[in-house]
Amino acid sequence: MEHGIRFFDLKRWGLLDQLIPVKTNWKSYHAQWPIPQKELLLNPNLNPQNTGY
Repeated sequence: MEHGIRFFDLKRWGLLDQLIPVKTNWKSYHAQWPIPQKELLLNPNLNPQNTGY
């Protein structure tokens, strides 16, 4: 019933590292999404990009 919501629950609770046994390609920086390049160019206060992107 809650397909796709588990990721956001784990993120909110700070438990995303529980995905490591399930997803072998999981890296801790996947918890944050990249800032779009267009937004970085428009607003220099957003630099630096999130780690890993």
